[in-house]
Amino acid sequence: MSDSETDDIAAIRALLVQVEAVAGELLPNESALYEELRAKYAGDGAVGFADRRCLEVILRNVLIRKQ
Repeated sequence: MSDSETDDIAAIRALLVQVEAVAGELLPNESALYEELRAKYAGDGAVGFADRRCLEVILRNVLIRKQ
């Protein structure tokens, strides 16, 4: 695993922790995607191209709904 992949996994896992903190505010489709990504990154899964962006969008959507 390259340093870049290791950094990506660390960033994704950090985002998963942030999404977990607002899990009660997720819409059903966001919750399903979060659970899928959480399971994927619980082990040593390959980094998905858009996984990080999906988590960032989920967090942004929660923030927008709070406003």
